[in-house]
Amino acid sequence: MSDEGQQAAAGPTRRVLLAIDGSEFTRKAFDWYTENIFREGDVVLLAHAFQMPVPAVFAFGASVALGDGYQQQVQAAQDKAIALLREYAALCESKKISCQKVIETIQDSPGEVICEIAKEKEVDMIVMGSRGQGVFRRTFLGSVSDYVIHHSHMPVTVVPPKK
Repeated sequence: MSDEGQQAAAGPTRRVLLAIDGSEFTRKAFDWYTENIFREGDVVLLAHAFQMPVPAVFAFGASVALGDGYQQQVQAAQDKAIALLREYAALCESKKISCQKVIETIQDSPGEVICEIAKEKEVDMIVMGSRGQGVFRRTFLGSVSDYVIHHSHMPVTVVPPKK
């Protein structure tokens, strides 16, 4: 069968955003995706949104020059994020899955950033893990997966934790 025939048989290329946070729940979502809904030709966008360290301010309203310590914290956060994406890119490569890496810094809601990336990159679906918070905690603290489910305009698969 020609390459075009194989592509037609497999269906059009899908762009799948996999939200990465470094937890065991992310790995479970990755494994579930590869074992259950992966299709040859999929392109996985490995998306990681991380919060920059907040500089310590010692007095209200004081203007503080950010020193080397803060810059080292920022660099460490960026290095950790890059290493995490490289780890998942290597997993994709080992399974012969095409991937792209997306990294964003956040100020507030990781869920909002995930939805923005999904829209900007025109993905076909989002796959993410869930921490399995109880109703009380989820109600008062919110949940990234709840936010994405309610604000995304594309299908979202949330892989629950093992019970």
